[in-house]
Formats: sequence, C-alpha cells, structure tokens
Amino acid sequence: MNTANFREVEAIVANAPVGVLVTRDRRITRYNRKFAEMFGFAGEAGVGQAASVLYPSPEAYDALGAQAVPLLSAGKPLQTELTMRRQDDTVFWVELTGYVLDTENAAEGTVWFLEDRSAWQAAQAALQQALLENEAILDNAQAGIAVIENRHVVRCNRRMEEIFGYPPGGLSGRSVRAFYFSAQEFEAAGKEIYRILGECGVYSGEIAMRSMDSRSLWCHVSARALEPASPLGKSIWIFDDVTERKAAEKALAEAKARAEAAAEAKSMFLANMSHEIRTPMNAIIGLSHLAQKTELTARQRDYVKKIHNAGTALLGIINDILDFSKIEAGQIDLECIDFCLDDVLDNVAVVVGQRAQDKGLELLFDLPPDVPRFLRGDPLRLSQVLTNLVSNAVKFTEAGTITVAFELCDSVAPKVKLRFEVRDTGIGMSEAQMSRLFQPFSQADGSTTRKYGGTGLGLSICKRLVELMGGEIGVASVPGKGSAFFFSAWFEPGNGDVGKKRRVLPAHLGGMRALVVDDNAAARDVLLRALESFGLRVDAVASGEEALAAVVVAASLKDPYRVAFIDWRMSGLDGIETVQSVRNDPRLSALPAFVLVSAFSREDVRIRAEQSGIDLFLVKPVSPSALEDTLVTLFPPAEGEIAGDVARGLQPTPPELSRLRVLLAEDNEINQQIAVELLESAGASVDVVGNGREAVDKLVQGGVYDIVLMDLQMPVMGGHEATRLIRADPRFADLPIVAMTAHAMADERQRCFDSGMNDHLAKPIDPDELFRTLARYGACRGAEAAVPVAAPEADPLFAVPGLDAAAGLRRTGGKMDFYRKLLRQFLHSQRLVVHDIHVALAAANFQLAARLAHTLKGVAGNIGAMPLSQAAAEVDDAIRESPRGKALKLRLMRLDDALDDLCTALAAAFGADEIAGAGARGSPAQVVGVLTTALQRNDGEVADYFDAHADILREILPGSDFAALTTAVRNYDFAAALALLGALPDACRQPATGGES
Repeated sequence: MNTANFREVEAIVANAPVGVLVTRDRRITRYNRKFAEMFGFAGEAGVGQAASVLYPSPEAYDALGAQAVPLLSAGKPLQTELTMRRQDDTVFWVELTGYVLDTENAAEGTVWFLEDRSAWQAAQAALQQALLENEAILDNAQAGIAVIENRHVVRCNRRMEEIFGYPPGGLSGRSVRAFYFSAQEFEAAGKEIYRILGECGVYSGEIAMRSMDSRSLWCHVSARALEPASPLGKSIWIFDDVTERKAAEKALAEAKARAEAAAEAKSMFLANMSHEIRTPMNAIIGLSHLAQKTELTARQRDYVKKIHNAGTALLGIINDILDFSKIEAGQIDLECIDFCLDDVLDNVAVVVGQRAQDKGLELLFDLPPDVPRFLRGDPLRLSQVLTNLVSNAVKFTEAGTITVAFELCDSVAPKVKLRFEVRDTGIGMSEAQMSRLFQPFSQADGSTTRKYGGTGLGLSICKRLVELMGGEIGVASVPGKGSAFFFSAWFEPGNGDVGKKRRVLPAHLGGMRALVVDDNAAARDVLLRALESFGLRVDAVASGEEALAAVVVAASLKDPYRVAFIDWRMSGLDGIETVQSVRNDPRLSALPAFVLVSAFSREDVRIRAEQSGIDLFLVKPVSPSALEDTLVTLFPPAEGEIAGDVARGLQPTPPELSRLRVLLAEDNEINQQIAVELLESAGASVDVVGNGREAVDKLVQGGVYDIVLMDLQMPVMGGHEATRLIRADPRFADLPIVAMTAHAMADERQRCFDSGMNDHLAKPIDPDELFRTLARYGACRGAEAAVPVAAPEADPLFAVPGLDAAAGLRRTGGKMDFYRKLLRQFLHSQRLVVHDIHVALAAANFQLAARLAHTLKGVAGNIGAMPLSQAAAEVDDAIRESPRGKALKLRLMRLDDALDDLCTALAAAFGADEIAGAGARGSPAQVVGVLTTALQRNDGEVADYFDAHADILREILPGSDFAALTTAVRNYDFAAALALLGALPDACRQPATGGES
C-alpha cells in the first residue's frame, strides 16, 4: 500500500461513525476517536491496557474469548451483542464484530468494530414492557376484544371467550357465524355492519347474539376497521354483554305498562266520580245561567250571578282536584293568556267571601298601585292557589281579619315576579305541624282533620302549581297568633284590553279629598292606599266620632271631603249612625257622598243604608275594579270622555297599501272576508286561494305578489308543504311569506320558520299587528293618518256574554255592517260544528275533526268570542293528543255549552226576523240541486256554498254520509261528493232553478 492510500485509510478509520479497536496479545494497541468517546478514554490513554478492562467482569471477557477464538482462528468473523464497560464503570449494550488482521497469521492481532446499542436496547425493553402491559389489559378487560379478519376471529382476549362460553383458545380461527342463530341473521348483520364500516370506518350498535351453548345474549358491539377502504380486512371489535340491562329494561317496560294500567283504572274511577259531581254542578250552573235571562230585581240578579260564578269556579277546581293522577304524573300544563288580576280577585271573593261573612271575618285585598293588574299567565291556576289558601285561612280562623297582600318583588324583562301572601288571625301552627304541610293527604295533625274537615290535598296541589309558575311556596306561623302563607310566581306583562273593562276615571278626581272611616287598622290602610293610587287626597280615622270631627274641620277650611268611605260595623257609632250624625250636623252645608263599606252583605243593612241616604254600598274585600266602578258611578266622566275612550279603543291604523299585491291562502270563508276587508280598506289588492296547492300554482303560473299570507291547516295542501315548494323555486327565494294561523305555541312558530316562512301572525287577526308585520318587510308605503272610527251606538251585540264586540269590530276595521254580517254568517256556519266533530270522530276521521275545531277556534277569535276560541283550542289539542281519550269528551262538553250559549245570545241580539231573513236558503231539494250543479261545473266556490247550507244538508244525510260529504267537498274531491248526492232519494234532488248560485 503506497503512502497516499495509507493516509486515506487512516482518515477513514479515524472518522468512522463506529468504534474501531485493534488488539494484539489481548491488549489494546490502537483505536479511533469514536471508540474513545464510547468508552471514555482521553486520547491514547487506553493503548497498552488489557482488553479485559472493556468488559463488566473477567467472566464476561472469558465468555467472549471462548466464543471468538474458534471462529477467528478459522478465519471467520465474530458478530454478537453484549454488554461492555466504560471507564466510569457504566455498562452499556454494544454490537461487536471482530476480524483477524491476517488470516494466515492470527498472532498479528484482531480488529473490532463496535456500535453503541444502548438506545435501541432501551427501546426494545420499553416495547416489550408495553406489549406485556397491553396483554394484561386485554386479559383483564371487562369487555370482550377481538381481532377479526374476513369474518373470522384472528385472536381475542379471555373475556371474549367467557362472554360466549368458549374455553381458552376456543375462538381463535372460528367464523363469527357461530355468534348467530341462523344463516339469515348472519348475512343480514354482516351486510349492515360492513356497509357502515366501509362508509364510516366505525360501527356501533346492539345485536342479539348466540353463545356456545345456544343461550341468547345481547351485546353492545363497537368495531373499527384498520383499513376503511377494505372493511373485510382486519378490524378491532369490542363486545360488551348488556343482557342484564336488556332484561332490566324489559322488566321496567312491563312494570310501566302495569303502572299505566293501574293509572288508567284510577283515572276511570276518577272520571266516573267526576261525572257524578259535575252532573249536579252543571244543573246549578245551567239553571243559574238561564235564570239570569229572566226578569229579576237587582238584588236577585246579584245573588244568581254569584251562584253562577261560584259554580263555574268550583267546577273548574273540582275537575283539577278529581284528576289528581295528572298531578302525580306531572302532566299539568299551564295556560299563557292575558288576564286581569281584578278578575282573579273577584273570583276568589265570590267563592270564599260568603264563608268569611258567615264567620264574621273581614276579608281584605291589599293591592299596591305598583303591582301590575294586567298580566299574562294562567289565571285559573293562580285563582286556584289563592282560593285554596284563603279557604284554609277562613277554615282555621274564628275571629279577626284575613288579608291577601300582593307585592312586586322582581322584574327581569320581559317578566315580573309577584309575591302573594295570605295572612290570618287564626289558630296558628307549631314548627312540627308546619313541617308536615304541602304533602298529599296531610294536614297539620289529625285533630284538625277531625275538627275542620278536608283531605289535606289542597296544599300539595298548590305547591305543584306554584312550582310550575316558577315560584316557591312557604308558611310562617305562631301557635295561637295566626299564619301567613306566601308564594311567588312569574308572569309576563299583559294586554290591558282583557278582563274587566277599565272605567274612564274622570279627570276631576285628581286631588279630590276623600275620607276613610274604619276601626280595623289593616282595612283602613288598604282602602286608603287604593284611593291614593287613583289620585285622591285621602285621610283616615278610626271611629264615627273622629269622622264627624274631620268632616267639620275640612268644611271650615273650605276644603271639604267629596266622598266618605265608612265601615258599617265599628265600636261606638256604627257606619249608618255616623252618616246620620254627619247629615244632622247644622255646621255642614255641603255633604260628601257616602259609601257604606262592609264585610257583611246583609239585606237588613242594605235597607237601613238606603233609608239613611247612603249613596252606595260596597262589600269587602274591595278590589281596585270595584273601587273604580264606585268612583265613576258617584262622579261620572264629563261628556265626551267615555265616547273618546271607546273611539280610541276602536281606532284602526290601516296604512296606505294602494300598491301592495297580496296573495292570501286561507280555506275559511269568514277568515278570508276579514283579511280581505282589512287589506282592501287600506287600498291593497288581494287574491284569495283556498289551499296551499292553489297558492303554489298561482305563483308558478306567473302571479306577481309583494307578500303571501299563508294559513297552515288547509285541505289538499297545508301551509308548511306549500311554503317548502315555493322556497324550492329560486324565483321566490326572497318573497315574504307570513304564517297566519290560530296556532300560537312557540313550537308551531318554530315550525313555520323551519319550513321557510318569514314571520308568524296569530289568529284572531289584530289589524295593528298585521300592518306592523307588513311594514317590517317593506310592504307598507306612505302611511296616512288613521281616521278615527265613530263610537258605536247602543247595540245589543255589545251586551252578548262571551263576545268582546269591541275587539271584533276592531278586527273588521270598525265596519259595523260587515261585523254584523260576519256574526250572522258565524251563526249559520258554525252553530252545529260540535255535532260535526262528533260525527267525524265516530267515523275515525280525526284529521277532519281537528280541522273543524281549529277553524272554529280561529273564526271565534276573529269575531271576538275569546272564551269560545279557547274552548275550541282545547278540543283541537285534545283531538291531536288522544282522539279517544276522556279529556276530549269533557272538553267537547264545555265547547258545546260555550257555543250554544253564544249562538243563543247572538240570535236574541239579532232578533228572529233578521236571523230568518239571513238564513232563508231554500228547500233541501233546491240546495242539493244547486250543489250538484256547482260540483258538475267544478266550481271553485262550492265549499263556500256547502258551508252556508250545511245545516240543511245535515238534516237529509246520515251522520256518516254528511261527514264523508264534508271531507269530499273540503278536499275538492268532486266525484266522490257527486256520488254521495246521487245516492239521495229523488225527493231530495231536483234541478237548480237559477234562483241561487
């Protein structure tokens, strides 16, 4: 080797990435830089040392020599892995390869190549540890785990074998066909599972499977394909035995079924019991209602009215109490309607007031002026809670006062939280007794049950109702010193047009002086605050003598009292004697108006009061509305104040809509008329269609509109489906579509938005809201000042019970003639609708029955018959929830009563001649003839003619045939309708004379 080559070799060895060692006679003779770094030698310090210093022990060195000598002597290389020792005595793994320098002369020495393998060995050890840990995890897992390939078990853990009952190793290589009872199940499961694995890469589901001994078991199976593109390749499966859970679920379902059967039996018993109680209650309510229509004195009418109101309230409470199973099942739903708090208080006073009077108790309502009187919530449930608490207070109080106090305690827009408190001066309770309250069938103790009666159910009902209203209920009491039951509830601000009509308080009441005379401090303060809330300047005294002195002083100061509210029963001078003493005082030239206030509406007291010149008689508890009525009666408004208020209430605000093109999809004739009249009176042009299909066709065929008003429930095609079809056409992507429906629930509003509608208008149609909605979508242009509608003359329609004629008149734009026309049409088209609902239900045509109720709900609301609209809504809901349930029967009874009362009152208000003239529609043969001709001509207005003459057709058609004809006409199935008419006897059919069309 020449010098240049030698130097190259030297450089390669010196810089080699592995350690290079040369030994001779078992001593180190030479090494490179990498070797020095590996073993910790500084420079040439290792040269000359015995090679054994590189090994952990002499035995390790000898063992290597015994292995190396035979191979190296034969000229063969040695390659092995072993541990070696650094200079700092640390041991590490090395891969060692040795060669002799001269195969002819081994004594020349050996060359060794060394690579540090400590990191690799550590990784191998960690990997081995991980494998051991994974094996331990698999073997101890609570779920079965298997690797499956081509639907065969490659390997699995022990738990997998235990789940399916196989011995150790018994599943390896086995087809998963063994897990299924039949080949069909095996194929079906594989098709579904591997389809999902191919699409998603993972599968999860519960499968009925088979064990080795043919037991049936349920497994929750999860699978993941290692290669999603090849789902039949290797995949990891986890099997969790859920057989016990499935058995528990089955047992729970069976137990639930038994509980429901027991609840059904209990409900049936309660329904029977309810029927037995309601039968006499209905007689009381019905006969008192009829009695009110006869000639009665004012006193008799007051008695009968209170009987009727108390009976109605009691019937509502009885229905809730008897259906206690609903409370146990948590199925009570709260209404959310506008109401006046005064109406609730009047109802409580009517139900409980007489009992308080009989015991000589004063019942007071403390309603501060900051408490809102018009609310939105459930007035029946609120009245039920208050009535129950006040009734209990009366029951457990022998003398003194019962005060119902109200407080506005919180306001979080848009809701307000009210606090109610019922305080009494009764027997009170101990801590132990209070702890047992609010539980079903529990009272303070057994002695109270024996002495005072009752089941103890009322407070538990109150607790549940209060919680549903978002509040809490509690009690504070001291034995012998009375009790205070308090609860809170959340409400929304209500509409001031509902409930008792607000009287127009005269402007001159502001600053007027009033005097309150009562020896009961609580009653005195309540009445004083109530009068002050109306703007009066009020003084209060505690006796008749003080009252006389106050009246004299006020007169001498030229600032006399204009009105005095004087309690009847007082120590010293009573109320009547006080009035007489004031009247007889010669120092007084001008006397105030006298109002005798009493907690006892005794007839002898009334007679004495009238004879003593007392102006009015006011019975406690005094509600704000009763106080308003008293003040307005004593101090009537100036001429024009009442008329102005009525005109303001009827004043519509129609904007100028002369360039607005509206498409109205509505199947009910009355609702069509109302909407068209409102829009056309403001100058809009309106096209009307009777169902969603026609609305779609109008648009597709080139109709150009600015907005679509869409009813939801219509024959042929409803509003939701029609909207989806319209939105599917890109031309109508921005066309405003507004739902106009009697469904006002939040979920129904959301359904409208989901189907593509822009907004939601609830029936009955509010003109202001309609125009505001149109304005939101840019439909209203150049609104003009509204023209006030003249106040209506005295009209018997405004006295019809259950009809808010002012609200109905507003919805027709203040057009009295049009409103009367709608009412007459309502009489003829809707008066037998409950009968039609019964016929539809008997024919199992639940869709028709629900639509009839839904239509009545909307029509009644549009004419202002809100109680009837609410009753129809309840029937509509009951049909959709359970068309064969008992609740539907009860609601149909209430609807029938409400509809009959309204129709009877309307007929009386119109008069026989007007009704007869409007209702003359020809003989049955003429009606059938005209209807047949219209059907043959495919006349689009046939449904209107059918509705107008439904009562005549109902008389000549059997119930099931009439229901079938109704369905056919409303669904525009003219062939089916003609077939039904063709089956009538000849006496019922004749050609149309042309007199009607």
